[in-house]
Amino acid sequence: MARRWCCRGKGYRPLFLALLAAALGDIARVRGMTEIAKASGIGREALYKALRPNAQPRFDTIARVCSALGVKLVAQVAHA
Repeated sequence: MARRWCCRGKGYRPLFLALLAAALGDIARVRGMTEIAKASGIGREALYKALRPNAQPRFDTIARVCSALGVKLVAQVAHA
């Protein structure tokens, strides 16, 4: 499955965002969704909706949640 979201096919962006949103949602629920909602400035209900499985949140939402969680996303050039 990991190989599918690493490719550059048509399904790359939606699948990547869905996996990322689901993973961040899991972390946020463990840490406390109310606390993450306050720290990110996103309403709790909107946060649940954005981080549910198969969601396609905007990058701004992902960035704000990552900041609230203390997580840093890094883009790195892959060397073949």
